[in-house]
Amino acid sequence: MSKTVRTFADVQDFFNQGDVENIPLELSGLQLDSRLIQAGDIFLAIQGLHHHGLSFLSSAVQNGAALVIADKPIHDSPIPALVVSDLKSRIGEFSSWFYGYPSRSMTMLGITGTNGKTTIAHLIQYLWNSLGLASGTIGTLGVAFNGKNERFEYPGVRTTPEAPELQAVFKKMLDSHVQKVVMEVSSHALSLGRVSGIKFDYALFTNLSQDHLDFHSNMEDYFCAKSMLFDSSISKTGIVCIDDKWGQRLVSESKIPVLTVGKSDADFTYSLSNGIFELSWKEGTVSLVSPLLGDFNATNTAMAMAAMLLQGFDSDQIAAALANFPGVPGRMEKVSKSGQPLVLVDYAHTPDAVERILMTGKTLGKKVIAVLGCGGERDSTKRVLMGKALEQGSDLAIATSDNPRSEDPEDILDQMCGVDFVGRRISDRATAIEFAIDAASVEDVVLILGKGHEVGQEIKGVIHPFDDREIARSILKRKWGNNDPIE
Repeated sequence: MSKTVRTFADVQDFFNQGDVENIPLELSGLQLDSRLIQAGDIFLAIQGLHHHGLSFLSSAVQNGAALVIADKPIHDSPIPALVVSDLKSRIGEFSSWFYGYPSRSMTMLGITGTNGKTTIAHLIQYLWNSLGLASGTIGTLGVAFNGKNERFEYPGVRTTPEAPELQAVFKKMLDSHVQKVVMEVSSHALSLGRVSGIKFDYALFTNLSQDHLDFHSNMEDYFCAKSMLFDSSISKTGIVCIDDKWGQRLVSESKIPVLTVGKSDADFTYSLSNGIFELSWKEGTVSLVSPLLGDFNATNTAMAMAAMLLQGFDSDQIAAALANFPGVPGRMEKVSKSGQPLVLVDYAHTPDAVERILMTGKTLGKKVIAVLGCGGERDSTKRVLMGKALEQGSDLAIATSDNPRSEDPEDILDQMCGVDFVGRRISDRATAIEFAIDAASVEDVVLILGKGHEVGQEIKGVIHPFDDREIARSILKRKWGNNDPIE
């Protein structure tokens, strides 16, 4: 990334702090986390979940912070300081300005909704890359881009990074001549202003079902957060799936022009029958062999194709490229080989997603054997719903641990299973996966749900190496042998 240099005077002007003594500084980056500070960075000190950033000012200074900006008075700061009372609400715009508004020079697509964001984002980036365009994606799987200068990839901590990190990534993409960016936009990001300073060319909405009610007070609050993406201050044009009531409502309340995607009565209508996906719109119809399993992935495919068509890409080229889409890590990812039970790993972690995955499973095997856990320190009200979805959608339901974090795994399982759970309760996740595969015949499907692409399990603040896919492959090899390569 080419070096960003802002002066103290520049920052003063942005915040209208002209009465503060002008100090000759060269400033090269922004950080909310004192541990990530490098020489010349600005430390943005605001209230966090447990502590105020100023509690870590000494650490920031030791790491090379040149300036601190805080939202409350700073006493005896060893480095130049500014106080901006409304700092938290201005960080997004400030970060965008600091890095030179990089997103304005790229086509920007933002995707929100409960389920499907990651798959749609990766479908769109895959199509761009297939058509020879330098592109990037930001989301649950992290940051990745194929630029003209370099390929860059790193795992993410949040679905949508904090604004300073996000804008730094945009700058890095732009420096590598990236032309188009697709990103997942979480309800947290919208509520907390992480995407302020971005103007999306297209805003996509997938669906809404229960999740994150540990952050949002209720579903109405959750919907209102998602709908913020469809304001003219943030986005230009919307693409909304109307297969649920929330999408239908969003169309009527959107502050920007929208086009609709749905199974019927939409600008883009789609269907999936016997593995053949079809999309129809005013200008035509296109069919292809679906590269992804499940009706829910037909929705994802339709959303991605609609976004590509609205950008002016040729439908036949899109369809030809889609036929070779390799899938998304941890999203209905096949880990078994021929001559073995069909074993799929998926990130499903909401009641709706679990229900949809299990319905798909019934079309894929004689019996559905499913393994599922619920994460700790997350929306606890969905645990009983996920347990019921698991029980009702499986021939053999196995409840297990996910990422318990600081919670007791047995307490989580108590909430998930209740007293009348019909299935097996196996707290240790590796043992649960082994039990599921051992119980399966070659005609059955085993669904390992909840963690998807994750390669660690967080227990009592410690992340232990754990990959559902590798665990499953090891068990399959022991019981079924190597057989043929994955098809």
